[in-house]
Amino acid sequence: MLSYVIRGWQQMSPARKVRRVIMIGLAVFGLWALTPYLYSRQVDEAFPAANPAATS
Repeated sequence: MLSYVIRGWQQMSPARKVRRVIMIGLAVFGLWALTPYLYSRQVDEAFPAANPAATS
């Protein structure tokens, strides 16, 4: 099965390779952004605009 993937990658045009890499990156980023519990990230903090910084 891996040989089919490699063969398909070698036959792709450079534009399709770039588009494929970008789409895989977006999918990975989407999974990372939507599943914070997988990375033990704390997301219960207040939005920064709710507590403006002191201006003095």
